[in-house]
Amino acid sequence: SFSGEHSALLNPDLYPDGKGFTPFLDSLMREGYYFTNAFANGHKSIEALPSILSSIPSYETPFVLLPQAVAPMDALPKILHDEGYGTSFFNGSARGSMGFGAYASQAGKTKVHKGVAYTDLAIRRFMETASQESWYDHTIFVFVADHVSSETFAPKTLTPTGNSHIICLLYTPDGAIKGSDARVTQQIDLMPTLLGLTGYAKPYFAFGRDVLRENDRAAMAVNMTGENYQAITDSLVLFFDGHKTVSAYARTDTLQRHDIASERTSYLEQVERDLKARLQQYYQHVEKSDYLVKEDSTGR
Repeated sequence: SFSGEHSALLNPDLYPDGKGFTPFLDSLMREGYYFTNAFANGHKSIEALPSILSSIPSYETPFVLLPQAVAPMDALPKILHDEGYGTSFFNGSARGSMGFGAYASQAGKTKVHKGVAYTDLAIRRFMETASQESWYDHTIFVFVADHVSSETFAPKTLTPTGNSHIICLLYTPDGAIKGSDARVTQQIDLMPTLLGLTGYAKPYFAFGRDVLRENDRAAMAVNMTGENYQAITDSLVLFFDGHKTVSAYARTDTLQRHDIASERTSYLEQVERDLKARLQQYYQHVEKSDYLVKEDSTGR
């Protein structure tokens, strides 16, 4: 639940004194490559796993709960296994449990900031220990939230868009990648981006893009908010009910007070068409349980 609002680096307007709840992660961002406009593809941990590990988002129903999810796919762990890497998954809930978000429900009106600050400190201690290992200098560290915290305080985080804004950064001890990226990114972009960084050149299936190399693809993060799809671009947020646009806001309108859907600009219509195409592609693949690159395919 590492919401973007926890970070003073990402939100200097919320922390005039420069002291947020993620001081260590903020320091890593300054030394690594971080995304100022990274968004979750869902609002539950169960939706984050396929987004991050398979570059497959969840919309109306969490992907892993769909019967079509039980189908062959080349997810990031499998691809890395075939290249000689190993993957381990550690989860704090009970063995076999899919209730990853149980803590949020159990916490009640408990202040999540204490947990965030504790986790940030734990990550600092982990990195101090890891820096003594032989593999440290040859590792890409990825830090990404599963979703936004159930407890938020900033007015801009209470909007559907702010309620999807998460912390996401890449860190390499050798400084191979460093800087900030203001383009819209999302969890499903991580798998293609990581495969690009490792030099993987074979075709693979992904709904996301390699944000470091695919600059020709329009940036758009998509998730669900209530019964509507939310499409977030660098300059516009559009809400779509599956048939028509119900509202739209400029990204500069962070509190989303001025609905501009009725203006029907050429850019708004372009975003609407792009969203429809992405949803059509997603549901066609899900209906066919088709998550593999065809043998005669030359790319994703």
